[in-house]
Amino acid sequence: GEPRQPPPVLLSASPGGALFHKPDARWGAPKAVVCLDVRLAGAGASPRSYLLTELATLACLEALNEELYAATVAGLHYDLGPSVHGVLLSVDGFSHKLSKLAATVCEAFAALGTSDVDAEVYARVKSALELRLANSGFDASTLATTTRQRALDAAMPSAEELVAELGAASPAALRAHVRQMLDGGAHVAAYVGGNLDAAEARACFDGCVAALGAPPPLPASA
Repeated sequence: GEPRQPPPVLLSASPGGALFHKPDARWGAPKAVVCLDVRLAGAGASPRSYLLTELATLACLEALNEELYAATVAGLHYDLGPSVHGVLLSVDGFSHKLSKLAATVCEAFAALGTSDVDAEVYARVKSALELRLANSGFDASTLATTTRQRALDAAMPSAEELVAELGAASPAALRAHVRQMLDGGAHVAAYVGGNLDAAEARACFDGCVAALGAPPPLPASA
């Protein structure tokens, strides 16, 4: 059989984050993957906080749709979602533009903390989220995912709790929430794998942290 592949190597660690790297050029294709687990102060401290974090990730993706359409056609894929601890970003595809794409998503997310999201974008994502939450008890896949998440982390709010907070949400509240999270500190844990060497992995990680505004380290108590 194939020889066992070595585990990822820890390239750097600090109070503000950690970078793991695993090169893989076995297939001869210039492809790579970047995964970021960004822990942010107060991201899921309450149902309201989690709701605003989720709205922020949805608004970020919606706002980038047109700008990054060419990247997706060229074989790059990206996703951004909430967790009870912050946000999760994944980018994969051809490695040539992958680091730039990851930094672009991080920059767009951070920008939500400096100005209100476009009103039309906000209305679309809020409406879509409202519909998804309303149907969450009837869709087997969504119900299974939510049940699993709540079993793994008791802080995960229920759909009913999120619906109760949705009416009071607003672009201004979203902006204030993102600003408060980033100002409160972050811990960025990253995995870079595939056709990127150690120097490129470091540059990708540093670029993403800078795009987030180089937030201070997450307090130990957070």
